[in-house]
Parts: sequence; C-alpha cells; structure tokens
Amino acid sequence: MCVALLGTDAEAGVAEVMEREVFDDSLVWAGEWVGSPILENLAMISGFSAQGRLRLRVLSRNIWCVQLGISNLEDVTLVDAPRLERLLLWMIVTGDKGPRIKIGHAPNLRMLGYWQSGNHELAIGSTVIKADTRVSPSTVIPSVQVLALQVRFEVRNEIKMVPCFLKCFPNVETIHVFTLGPRTASFGHSARPFRPNPTKQSSSAQVVYKTHTNPHSTPLIAPKIRPATMDHEFLMGTSIKEMGATADPEMRALMNLLGGVDISELLGLGVGMPLTVAYDAIPEPPVSPDAPLASAAARRAPPDGVDRISRLPDEILHNVVSRLPAKDAARTAALASRWRGLWRSVLLTLVDAHILPQRVSAERAKPGGDDASSKATVAAVSAVLAAHSGPFRCVHITRAHMASHQPKIERWLKLLGAKGVQELVFINRPWPCDIPLPGALFKCSASLSSLHLGAWRFPDTRFLPRAAGFPHLRELILSMVVIQDRDLNFMLERSPALEKLAVISTQTRLRLRLVSRNLRCVQLGMVRLDDVAVVDAPRLERLLLWTIVFRNNTDKCPRIKIGHAPNLRMLGYWQPGDLELGIGSTVIKASTKVSPSTIVPSVQVLALEVHFEVCNDVKMMPCFLKCFPNVETLHVHSLKATEKPTGNINLKLWQEAGQIECVQRHVKRFVIHEFRGKKNEVAFLQFIAERAQVLERMVVMVASQCFSRAEDLKAKLEPLTYAPWASNRCKLTICNSPSPDGESPPWNFQMASDFSLSDPFDILTADAALKGGAAPMLYSLRTL
Repeated sequence: MCVALLGTDAEAGVAEVMEREVFDDSLVWAGEWVGSPILENLAMISGFSAQGRLRLRVLSRNIWCVQLGISNLEDVTLVDAPRLERLLLWMIVTGDKGPRIKIGHAPNLRMLGYWQSGNHELAIGSTVIKADTRVSPSTVIPSVQVLALQVRFEVRNEIKMVPCFLKCFPNVETIHVFTLGPRTASFGHSARPFRPNPTKQSSSAQVVYKTHTNPHSTPLIAPKIRPATMDHEFLMGTSIKEMGATADPEMRALMNLLGGVDISELLGLGVGMPLTVAYDAIPEPPVSPDAPLASAAARRAPPDGVDRISRLPDEILHNVVSRLPAKDAARTAALASRWRGLWRSVLLTLVDAHILPQRVSAERAKPGGDDASSKATVAAVSAVLAAHSGPFRCVHITRAHMASHQPKIERWLKLLGAKGVQELVFINRPWPCDIPLPGALFKCSASLSSLHLGAWRFPDTRFLPRAAGFPHLRELILSMVVIQDRDLNFMLERSPALEKLAVISTQTRLRLRLVSRNLRCVQLGMVRLDDVAVVDAPRLERLLLWTIVFRNNTDKCPRIKIGHAPNLRMLGYWQPGDLELGIGSTVIKASTKVSPSTIVPSVQVLALEVHFEVCNDVKMMPCFLKCFPNVETLHVHSLKATEKPTGNINLKLWQEAGQIECVQRHVKRFVIHEFRGKKNEVAFLQFIAERAQVLERMVVMVASQCFSRAEDLKAKLEPLTYAPWASNRCKLTICNSPSPDGESPPWNFQMASDFSLSDPFDILTADAALKGGAAPMLYSLRTL
C-alpha cells in the first residue's frame, strides 16, 4: 500500500485521496498515522498543514519508506517504526526555525538524508544533538549505512555541526555531501578548530561530492583521480599545493572526517560550477546529428533508376554535405563515385561528440584523467583533421584531456590554422586547469571569427610577432583561463572587429581596460575583480556582471570606471555596497552630489543586487540611482542575508533622498527578484509605488520557501494597498520565483549577448511569469 500527497493541505489532502481511491483500511490524519496497518510507502510533496507548518508522527509496524519533499516541516517524530529503512528529505522549507527530526524506535533505518546540518535539528531518543554534544550509546544510530548531507562550507556554524553529526552514525559506508551555493562569509584563521576523535576512524567506504550551481545546471561529481600534475593546479589564483599547505584547521579536519581525502579532491568541488557555466556558454553548433536525413519517400529509388541528385552541380552538393555532422558527411562517400571526395573539401562542422564511436559515452568531460572518452576523442579528431582539406566552418573540442596529448594538440591548432577554421571552441578537460595553451593558436588568427577557450594558461604575448592578431574575430569567450592583464589587453587591441567579450571564472584577479571601436557587449561572470576601466568604447551597449567574487576583509573594493561609452544601454548586476562606481574622474559615494559629470544618461536597463538588511548597501542606492537618470527598466535582486542585519531602513530614508530622476520620470517597468517580505524591501516597494509617475508594471517575484500561505504574503504587502500610487496605469503582478534558492540570479551567457533580446535580466523572471513560465500566485491592479 502506498500513499502520495501532492501540493495539498495535509488535512484536506487525505480527504481528497480517500474520495478518489479505495483502500482496505481507513486513513486518518491527525498528526499521526494510526489506521493503516499495511502502509509501506508514504510520500508527501509540497505539503503543509492548515494550522501552519507540518508535524508528522510516525507510529507504524510496517512502514518502510517515508519521503518528504518541498514541505513546510515543523517536526517529524519516529515513535515506533521497526521496519522503517528510509527517511528521505528533499528541498525542505526551513523557515525561521529549522525542523526537528526525532528518531525514537527505528532499528532498521538504513538511509537518511538530505540533512541540512545548519537548519535541521536532530534528536536521538531524548537528546537534542548539538555541536558540543558528547556521543554515547544513547545518541548514536548504528543501523544507518547511507547518509546524505547538505552543507554550506562557508558558513561556520554549519561546519561545526558536521563532526558531531557524523559521530551519531558510526557505521555509515556511503556519504553524500551536497554543497550549497557560495556565501560571502569566510572562515577565520583564528577560529577554534573542531577535532575529530583520533582513535576512531570513519568506516566510510565511499564519499560522493556534489555541488549546487543553479536551478538549471546538472551537478558534477568530483572524481578521485589525482594526476601527477595536480599539486601545481591553479584554482582562483592559488595552486592546490600552496592551498593545501595553508588550509584552515576546519578544512583539514573536514578532510579527515570524510575518510582522509586530500586537498585536491576537496577543491575539485570548486571546478564543477565553473565547468558547467563554461559548457552552458558554448553556442549551439550549426549542425545536429538528431536531424532526419531524408523522408520515407526520398529513400525510395525513383522508378527509372536515375540518380538525379548526383547530377546536381558541385556547388549545390557541397552545400548539402556542409549541413551534415562530420561523421554523416564522411558517410556520403559511400553513396556513389560522384560523392566520394566531396566531404573532404566542403565547409565542414566538426564537433567531438558527433564523431565518437557509439560504444563511448558522449557526455561532456568531468574533471579527471585521460580515460576512454578522452582517448576516443583525440583519435577521432586527429583522423578528421588529417583527412579533410578544409575549410572548417565550426570546430568544438571539449572532451579531451589535453595535458596527456600536448604534441597532438599543437598539431591540431596548426592544421586548423592552415585549413581556415572560422569558429573554434577549445576547452581543456581538467585537471590541470593551467596547462599552457600552445602559441600555435595564433596560426588560426587569419580566419577565426569566434573563439571560446576553457581551462588553459594563455601564452605570453610578449614573445609573439608584432603582426600577430585576430583581424576578423568578433566573439571571444575565456572560461577558467589563467591570463595576465597584458595578454588580455593584447587580445583586445589585436582584435579590431571584436563585438562580444565574455570572461568566466578567472583564476586570477582581473584588471580590464576597454579600448575598442567595435565592442558591443562585455560579460564578466564568476570573476574576481580588481578593476574595469571603460576608457573608450563608443559602441558598447551592454556591461553585464554575474556572480562577481568580491573582496574579503583584506582586499580593496573593486571598481568599475565608466569613461567614454555614449551608447551604454544595459548595466548590471551591480552591488552598490560591494562594487565601487567611478564616472569620469569621480568615485560615487552615498554623499556624492549628482552633476552632469557624474551621470550616465544612456543607460535604459539597470539591474542591482542589494542586501536590504545591510544599511550601507541600502544607503548607497539613492545616489546610485541618481547617476542613471533615464533608466526605463529597473531590476533589483534582493540578496539573502549572510551576516547579522544592521538595522531597518524605513520609508523616511527614501523620502529624504530628494528627487531621483529615473524613478519619478522614466521607470516604466520595475522588477524585484527574491522578495522575502523584509521591512526594508517593503519600504523600497512603497517608495517606487509613490514616486514612479510613468510606471506601467511592477513585478514582485516571491522567493521560494518564504510564504506557505497567500494570506501571509498579503499581510506583508499591505502597505501597498493604502499607498498613494503615483501612476494610475500601473499593474502589479506577484509570482512565485522559479529559483529554488534565490542566492544568485539565473543567467545565460548566450542569451545575454543576443542583441535581439531586449532584457537579459529577465531570464525566468518577469516576462516568463507573464507568459506562463512561472507559477502565478496573484495578479491584480494595485489590490491584493
């Protein structure tokens, strides 16, 4: 017998199930399962109680598996469940106070997780487990063999809970650790380290790491392969050998607790997200192996037996073959003697996944060594490059462990240069991430129009010929590339036709100087910024920032200085409290008086990331907004507090800010992302409502897991109902955010550089909501 409750109030939900299904026994919900003696499987998805948070009391002789997903839990008590083997939790709504799971009599419990060490409270018997709890026979669960945790490794309190928590499960054989998104908090070297019991080693036989990236990316599993060059691997500007020598006590203790893993395995987690983002930024190749080659009618031979297709002119046949993947293009040689040599001279598209043997997985490479997939990729690419005379329209090589085949890699680049490659995606399969990129890349300079490099150390341009350059390069993407400032500036100077630049996950601090007559779009994602100077970029339209790695307590505040950029239309995501803005020769501060020399009048779409519970962040916003007087679309992403709130900002701050030109006269569309109902957020919404005279649409994207009932949200937004709205035409839209955690905005590098899309900050948010892409909560015209 199995019961599943989906998306319903707990009391009403069971009644609905009872009406639609016939069970042998009665099923009654009153906080306890009491009338289903043969119940084995219980799954509750998106559950809540009419009284508020869900309370579950399990008392069953036969229940075998309990699953709780996307549920607003208060507590779960396993009173007496002698056959229970699996207690599985997924995306639990934690709220202000985390749920408590109390394990009483469950002698056969084998699997437990995902457990959030900082948010879920564990009680064993009558003891609530805390960081300082001493383990005893009454505070362990010896039956558990598979354990899954969710941990924020940059949140001290969560890390401190892990050691004691693991001690409660002495016989675990498999541990899954799912690392949640990064925070700005960092470990302190002076903190008291936690110390595992040196006399009792973990019985863990397998450790699986997973890293959370964004709601639409697949987590990557860090392998246990450790190449010989691993010690010199670069990660965010520091080699793993150096990082291991200076590891925090907490990190060292964690490595011991997880079965004695080394620093390379632990830091391998940090490569998963940048790799995923780098792969997501790869443009779709112009051909696909999934396209049907012919209709059923075309496959039949003509009645007279005449091959009319082979009689077509060479120009048309070349066009046909050039639209096929490389493997299919080569197969056309078997059609007839007329086709035999055609594929060798067409404008070919070579994608490594398209030419791999069927027995080899075409999944994109994870960090690791030269496995079967890598070797098959190298062999197949080498064969095609040797057989085809060129030119190559598009080449994607992303599945080879380049460090194991460096002579062949250099030969590939020479062949591609000689045979006229136009679009090249060349991503190394780490480790290592800092393998030197052969200077033969510059052999491709005469023909390249698009270049995407990933996980390389860029060559030293000081030793290149003076004539080296990329005269036709229009798009450049650098992912996880170790590159010096002079070399990046060299690429910009020697690429006069460059229109699109994207830098993703730099391994060193980035200093960028933009002097370009044709550059239109610059994207910086997951980079550690030092400063960016827009010196002379007359055609620059978009300056886009995503998940910038800001300073710690010892670093200076990164600065972006806007000089000559008369066509700059889109700017963001900008964090006013962490990223310094320079306009001309003036550094913008909260006290700066706005003048014609301190504004950027061309910007029409502006996106901000704000900690509304940090006073300094909020106090910067009025002056910052005044610098962009003609903004028509304003996005504000409300960041989740990562430190203790520093006070409330009421409406008075905004009323005393004076006239903000863009808000009062130009903003037509305002979107707040990840609204959590904080007082400072509501005060800002009220300010926009009362001052925006031409506002046509206000969109409130409600953060997931913040409001279990619509009534609670209405209560938070009540000030908007009696506010004197400045615009009578404004429509208010309230939607659930599609993001499960809301820690960083969703982003797509390809979409953001597509000039046909008017607002790159709208991915999965306002427009998606209005078109049905997000679950609507309320729609109204200023009435809730």
